[in-house]
Amino acid sequence: MLAAIRNFAKSWVAAVLIGLLIVSFAVFGINDVFRGNVRDAVIQAGDRVVSSADFRREFDAQKRRIEQQAGQPVPLELAVERGFDKQVLQLMASREAFAALLSKIGLKPSDKLVVDEIAKIPAFFDPVSGRFDKTAYERQLAEGGFTTEQFEQMARDDIAGQMALTGIVAGVRAPRAMSALNALYGCGLGDLELAQACRRAEQRFAGVQCGIMDQAAAALSRPGHALFLDCRTQKTRAVRFPEELVVLVAHSGVRHALAESSYNRRVDECAAVLAHLGL
Repeated sequence: MLAAIRNFAKSWVAAVLIGLLIVSFAVFGINDVFRGNVRDAVIQAGDRVVSSADFRREFDAQKRRIEQQAGQPVPLELAVERGFDKQVLQLMASREAFAALLSKIGLKPSDKLVVDEIAKIPAFFDPVSGRFDKTAYERQLAEGGFTTEQFEQMARDDIAGQMALTGIVAGVRAPRAMSALNALYGCGLGDLELAQACRRAEQRFAGVQCGIMDQAAAALSRPGHALFLDCRTQKTRAVRFPEELVVLVAHSGVRHALAESSYNRRVDECAAVLAHLGL
């Protein structure tokens, strides 16, 4: 599910659904998702609970991924010093809140659909028959420290997320989707506040230190108008678009993936220059 969530976060509708993660914390009354309690709950979102063992398994898996990319081991003390534990915790909290929100609004894939999707995963195929092998499935889960119930819940969450994304792409305009859920849960957020929430979510969840232009365009744009946005003051106004003009949109064919680029470094460099100039 982690890979699916990361890919989803980089899509054009990330400002919509990732922003709902912030809403979902309010919906379920989560003031501090990192609090512990007698049930050993590191994270709680609605009726979903992540234990310390769940967190450690995720932390270790993400640490191994970074070590593979770096080509060398990363000491636990260094990872904690760099705040990697907090990053994993934030990612898991966002993921659980998102899944809890989808469940609350009724997006619950059937058991049959979950089983069918798992049966399509090549890692669980018998090498001879080329078909799903239940024994191989259970063995690999055990080696990874998962029970079948845990993995099937992850698969269910993944499918629900894909269903939500497909539904919005197929026919719900981004501002309308945000406004509808905002009204449904009585969050009381204005359009600009929703855009600000989406920006914070993209920064914290997707790891992109972005500005507010895309999110503001999704939340504040009106038909037949351009949007004037002052990113310094975040003041906006609608500017009527001349009817005699036509806008041509062309796909460049270039993949846009800010989280995997040097974008964050450029942001830091610009901030350092501004600080040096006293601006």
